[in-house]
Amino acid sequence: MIVTIDFARAGSTVDLRLDLGSDPLPALAVLDLDAGVQLRLLETGHQVVISTPDGRIVETVARTPAGHPVGGTVEERIAGRDYRFQGEVTESPRKVRDLRELYAGAWQEKPGTLRAVFPGDPDGIAEIQVELRGAPRSLRWSTTHTFPAAGHVLTTKSSLTVPRP
Repeated sequence: MIVTIDFARAGSTVDLRLDLGSDPLPALAVLDLDAGVQLRLLETGHQVVISTPDGRIVETVARTPAGHPVGGTVEERIAGRDYRFQGEVTESPRKVRDLRELYAGAWQEKPGTLRAVFPGDPDGIAEIQVELRGAPRSLRWSTTHTFPAAGHVLTTKSSLTVPRP
């Protein structure tokens, strides 16, 4: 799903944190998918909400006071599942522009994808893409966020897997 959000992407990746287990925050756009997965674009980040028989799992990347830095790798056991997050922050105004050009040619509807365009900021990109193949035993998702004013790009890759007995 592609949404237009009349909002200028502000800020940078400096204050963003990865928080696991928070409640859903107010979202600019929401996409509900099969397998109990909800994608949520936030003002400066995202949430992936996964409903499981053992409870709700929420990955939040946003300006929160708690959590892990977004640059790096986090591995945890959550609700009997193996969770892995890998985030990379790039400070490059050129990469922000290059991503805009790359995405401009690829703005089409894709299953399992929530993308936002920002008319007030043509270099602003926010995207969450989830791979449901293998669900509910295994889910994978990735995100891209640009912060043009700061020249920052955040890319993340996450997975949630039920271990084999």
